[in-house]
Amino acid sequence: MRPGAGSVARQLRLDQVALRAIGALSDAAVPHALIKGVTTATWLYDPPRDYRDVDLLVPASRLGEAVNALVSNGVVVPVHGAPGEEAPHSLVLTTPRGAEVDLHVGLPALPPVGRSDRLWEVLASHISSFEVGGRLVPALDVPARCVVLALHAVASGHLSAQVREDFRRAREVVTPGEWGSALALASELGVTDYVTGAILVTDGVTAGGLEASVSLQIEGASPSAIQLERVLRLSPPAAFRMVAAELFPSRLMISRMFPDGAGRRASYLRGSLRRLRFLAARLPGAVREVRRARSSARSGDRRPGSVSGNGPNDPFASAGH
Repeated sequence: MRPGAGSVARQLRLDQVALRAIGALSDAAVPHALIKGVTTATWLYDPPRDYRDVDLLVPASRLGEAVNALVSNGVVVPVHGAPGEEAPHSLVLTTPRGAEVDLHVGLPALPPVGRSDRLWEVLASHISSFEVGGRLVPALDVPARCVVLALHAVASGHLSAQVREDFRRAREVVTPGEWGSALALASELGVTDYVTGAILVTDGVTAGGLEASVSLQIEGASPSAIQLERVLRLSPPAAFRMVAAELFPSRLMISRMFPDGAGRRASYLRGSLRRLRFLAARLPGAVREVRRARSSARSGDRRPGSVSGNGPNDPFASAGH
């Protein structure tokens, strides 16, 4: 199905935004790579499917420099939010014309990165050239794209038919050797079960025996249960920071959750209390969901090493499993 004229025009505008952003980051010597968006739309679809924003990965320690470079070059308007306020692993920016530019410092399923550059350091060897608007720009290579697609498929696949379709197409076109590299990268990042889970579900294999956090997301568990499981997996200092962010979100986040006058101090406090009541009401159900998922993970035996022949490009055969 060919995209309409409006969709094509939007994609062309977004490509120009991406090129301007990449130029600004390059001039400021901030390392960066395109992820998702155009790299998925043109890699897996012909003609390219529609995409809605520009996604760029940068080292966490250079996020401030990246924002300054984009603002000073007029690519985006000055930002008032903070990383994690709209997405847990990125900072959402907008251009003067309203297009969205997301600066990522993390990925779904990974713990909050803080100012650690480990994710960037791991992915730096997986950056290659990708053509956008007639120019070659830095982007993730195929194995890294597969990992990112898998993380999104597990994190939001039960809500998004588009995410599921993206991953299904990747299963069809990516070679066994590239899937093997994707699994090796997933192991290095500590997300093997996420990639395995996405593959099993896409190939129609029962995804038992996976870690609880993966099972919860594959089964479409409540956000409260997913967040609780994430907290339980973190180190005590990281868990404390995550709980504090959940219990005491910023004024901007409260204003977006409860837009009825949250800009005022009294309204902000009322919004915060509403959020605390909301979380408290959902905690018992979240605990039950997590207990069920952990029990299933302990009793299941479906692991990467026990899977074979999962599809046209079986990753496990080429990954030494």
